[in-house]
Amino acid sequence: MANIFPIGPVFRLFPEQNGDILVIGNTMDENPSGAVRLWFAPGIGADAVFTVMGRAPRISTADTTAPWIPIPYRRVTLDNVASDYAIVSASVSGTSSILVPSTGGAVGLLVAMNVGEVVIYSQLVTGSTTP
Repeated sequence: MANIFPIGPVFRLFPEQNGDILVIGNTMDENPSGAVRLWFAPGIGADAVFTVMGRAPRISTADTTAPWIPIPYRRVTLDNVASDYAIVSASVSGTSSILVPSTGGAVGLLVAMNVGEVVIYSQLVTGSTTP
């Protein structure tokens, strides 16, 4: 059974972050066998899409030589509708909740945002995240 830690950092995103990578953190430091859970809460009228990204752990955010690449995640709720828990790599939009399995690397989100505000809540989950 999975253990859930208290809500971690809360991120508030605006159109000024369009094109940026929001660094969530390293999955392996405290969470070698679990996942990072992310909740996406867009404000009214927000237009935003996020791509889940990964790269080698413990690299400075200023280091541009280690590339960020798309990584898969588990769908939990997409666009406010319960999902099938499948592992996918599609972009995330709307009111959604996903689990990013521990991959031993850093997790980030590529931000594509035109208008509004989106709040993202993060949380570590340890133990099995497979139904």
